[in-house]
Amino acid sequence: MDSVETPSDAIALDAGRAEDLSGLPKRQAIVMAAKYEFMERGFAQATMDGIALRAGTTKRTIYNHFKNKEELFVGIVEFASQRFLEKLPPPDRYSHDAAEALESYAARFCELTTWTDSIGLQRMILGEIGRFPELASRLYESAVTAAERQLAAYLEVRTRAGDLAVGDSEQAARHLLDLATGTRRFRTLYGVDAPLPGPPGDIVSEAVDRHAVGAAVAVFLSHYRRRASDRD
Repeated sequence: MDSVETPSDAIALDAGRAEDLSGLPKRQAIVMAAKYEFMERGFAQATMDGIALRAGTTKRTIYNHFKNKEELFVGIVEFASQRFLEKLPPPDRYSHDAAEALESYAARFCELTTWTDSIGLQRMILGEIGRFPELASRLYESAVTAAERQLAAYLEVRTRAGDLAVGDSEQAARHLLDLATGTRRFRTLYGVDAPLPGPPGDIVSEAVDRHAVGAAVAVFLSHYRRRASDRD
């Protein structure tokens, strides 16, 4: 049951040329243009001229928003972090059934962390970790950790309702996302598997291996689901 609607942002997420960014607010267009410039050329080789060309603007306009390339790089991480949770609704938005809700949430999380631009962004941030040591942890906290906390809140609600028996909800949330998506995330990041196509739409992509995710959820629930005898 993946019919939940999420913000599309298709143009913003899949745009690399000036004409693709023309409909965006100027600051957002600059950030998106910078992201593609950095991803394709690397931080050192990226130029403000190249970013201006992609954004369909001038260097002067860019400098009105960002003082330098370093500030632009930070802006990319902030923008990506903001968009991530907007595209990851809480589990109860997918289904009233716990198994279906958890499977859909984990599948969506897998899609958002392994589609082409997401992998490109992660590789770019890791490649510049020596120059920007704090940005990798900031991206992780604002995306992965935030998703775990959102999932943990859902697990707490289902525990209070008597459906689950979860003690440490944040640990359980990490267990589920790692079990359901960890292998795929690492294999894609390291280039063993190809990134998923994108940009993510309003429903979970069919390219996500739902069988693997569902199997992980089944294992998770076999441990955390409250048995009928425990409710008596």
